[in-house]
Amino acid sequence: MAIFIGLTLVCEAKWFGHQAIVVESDAKVVLGWISTKEQRPWRWWKIFYELDCIIEQKKHISFQYISRESNRMADFLAKSSLQRNAPFKAWW
Repeated sequence: MAIFIGLTLVCEAKWFGHQAIVVESDAKVVLGWISTKEQRPWRWWKIFYELDCIIEQKKHISFQYISRESNRMADFLAKSSLQRNAPFKAWW
């Protein structure tokens, strides 16, 4: 869900389309699901369909594995989001 929400936010930005987007994630399994449709769990099929549509429309999106230890801020934000009742979105 974090990848989907993040890409949705980026697509809403007015500057999107002028820069390449690299999505870094420590979730190897999820990154595998993005690249290999046959392995996706059925319960997340709708989210992946919408994600596929975003990726197809915006050709300059790439995905990269990054270890959790390499990005402590992202790890902190991911863990703190588990305690929220609703998604948190921020612009910077």
